[in-house]
Amino acid sequence: MSLQEIKGSEKKKVKKKRTSIEGPGEKPEGKKQTGSGEKQTKQESKTSYDTVIKVLAVLILVVFGAYAYMVLTGPKDPSQGSYAYSGEVLGIEVKSEFPLESLQNFKAIALLNSSDAAITSCNYELSAISQMSRKGYIVRVEKDSPGIYIKGEGAWVRGRNSGEILSACHAFACLREGIECPDGLLDIPQILAGQEELNLVIDGALGEKSFQKGIITIGYALGTLQSQTGAPVNTWLRNGDTCFLATVLNSTGLFKSNITENSSCDSIDGIHMLDSEQGEIRMEGNRITLQGSDGQVYAGTVIVQNIIAPDLRERLMDVNIDF
Repeated sequence: MSLQEIKGSEKKKVKKKRTSIEGPGEKPEGKKQTGSGEKQTKQESKTSYDTVIKVLAVLILVVFGAYAYMVLTGPKDPSQGSYAYSGEVLGIEVKSEFPLESLQNFKAIALLNSSDAAITSCNYELSAISQMSRKGYIVRVEKDSPGIYIKGEGAWVRGRNSGEILSACHAFACLREGIECPDGLLDIPQILAGQEELNLVIDGALGEKSFQKGIITIGYALGTLQSQTGAPVNTWLRNGDTCFLATVLNSTGLFKSNITENSSCDSIDGIHMLDSEQGEIRMEGNRITLQGSDGQVYAGTVIVQNIIAPDLRERLMDVNIDF
């Protein structure tokens, strides 16, 4: 073999070797497939992560939106508001967005249940003189700084303890019924407890509500006092200025009454239910007068009953007696 042939043969070998060498930037076929799979997995993970983030963001927005809606549309602390009208009843400050006498138009009300004894007692009092309706004017009886706050969407009746809650409750009832109530209203139990006989005088000019419900309502209260003092309970019917003894609420004969004849109404102490154009609970010496329209006099019996025996309705409910 000549020298040229040998060189030519070597060149061919070199060319063959070069064809098997990978070019710059090229990768084996197997490695190229592996890199593509890892990239796809990373993209899928990123997509899944982004989806979770978006879902969480939506949930946070929904929760925050609901909270903001409740804060903006829900009842705010009424004591922080501004009011055009104000007053004081039974020592309780009253603030209102509209004239206080307009409250008398809200006969249909809705009350919120509570396990608190004083709030429950107040609810009984207000329900007895109202038309109960789930869509009615909402009255919230709460344990908080004392006061009555009246707004278009509802009213708040507040007190820090049982005594303040019930005082605010009586004040609200007086306002709602258009009854003038004296500051000494809560002294009624002490005034009656000191009397030898418990008298109830009913004006014959009063209507059905006073006779059918008012007498029973105040009768339960006087019965409570009778059980404590032993004093007899006398019921009188008023005709003009003369009072006729109607009956002695003494079926057992244990309590003796000294009354044997008719009397001048002005000489009789106790509770007087009187027909009048002016709604008022008036206190004069040992006499408590509940006066006004038939509805106002009945409301007065409810208020006085709850002052004398605030737990009476609950005790009667426990033995399945309602009135």
